[in-house]
Amino acid sequence: MEVKITKVNSNKIQGYRFFPETSTNDSTVITFGGSEGSCWFNMGFEIAQKGYNVLSLYYYGKPNLPHSLNKIDISFFDEIIFYIKENINPSSSITIVGASRGAELALLLATQYKQVSNVVLFSPSAFIFSGTDKSSAWTIDGEELPHITFSFRTVAQRLFNRKLPLVNSFRSELKHSKNYKKSKLDVSKFTGNILMFAGVEDLTWPSTDMGKIIESDSISAASTELHTFENAGHTFSNVHYDGGDSDGNLYAFYTSQKILQKKLKIWSGN
Repeated sequence: MEVKITKVNSNKIQGYRFFPETSTNDSTVITFGGSEGSCWFNMGFEIAQKGYNVLSLYYYGKPNLPHSLNKIDISFFDEIIFYIKENINPSSSITIVGASRGAELALLLATQYKQVSNVVLFSPSAFIFSGTDKSSAWTIDGEELPHITFSFRTVAQRLFNRKLPLVNSFRSELKHSKNYKKSKLDVSKFTGNILMFAGVEDLTWPSTDMGKIIESDSISAASTELHTFENAGHTFSNVHYDGGDSDGNLYAFYTSQKILQKKLKIWSGN
């Protein structure tokens, strides 16, 4: 399907809009990349080719947005909702697809905005973690949200053993942090659909374990699914991956895409 691509530069809405030649439904899909600050352009394009309106958006590192992954006020999503109503479809349902820190953001937005109907989380997080410094990555009305940050003990361990996988540090903090309960994302009241994908050999953070926490806590969700993949890591890529192996990550990528497309079709009523 032919897809038209335009840049979006509207105050805090920075990224790309994908126009499918023939839109098959009233759904709008938003993609957020990981801590590297991408908008997950390729994912947005793949979804748009199936007939969905897509916004692939940045949440920091662009004009009118925070410079880094620190104290990002999630109220920028208000502008996104308004943009969708004015430029795409006022009755559009919203699905957010996020990876890693983008998945953390997606789930946070789902807990705060009733307009979010579905979330798709690649390498999910069940908690709010600190940004690139010790402050929270996210704020609401200027207030930092409770978060987990690496303690002096964890930092020291990493200094003494630079080969230690990052996932070990996250596991340590989740086990010992006093902010464990306060920083956990409360998904108990979310009534939409949650779809998650995680690599069993994720070396960045324990996405499989956190996916199981989300699965257990989402007691009001219309549906919750966690798909885990052996021999896959944090990113389902055969080029840059953190855990698993090339073939395992490719298998996870193509299988997750197939499942995602099937779910988007069901959620959109097609």
